Amino acid sequence: RDRMLHNMSFDDWDAVIKTHLYGTFNCSRPAVILMREQRWGRVINFASIGGGGPGPLANPGQANYTAAKAGIIGFTRTLAMEGAS
Repeated sequence: RDRMLHNMSFDDWDAVIKTHLYGTFNCSRPAVILMREQRWGRVINFASIGGGGPGPLANPGQANYTAAKAGIIGFTRTLAMEGAS
């Protein structure tokens, strides 16, 4: 599914986003529901250096992958804030 953005189809974009972001959501949500009931828990999600950190590292032809991994990082940070409140 790696393609330069001008050659990337919507299906290429969507497949990568669905695999990584939807997969993270689908695994995290049931865990968060259980953790709230137990009033304790931890969520550990995996991303890659392509998604960010001190500075996002990107590879040409991977706009979809980089966006998905950055989304996982933001998603996980938001879960941490929600769990702390």
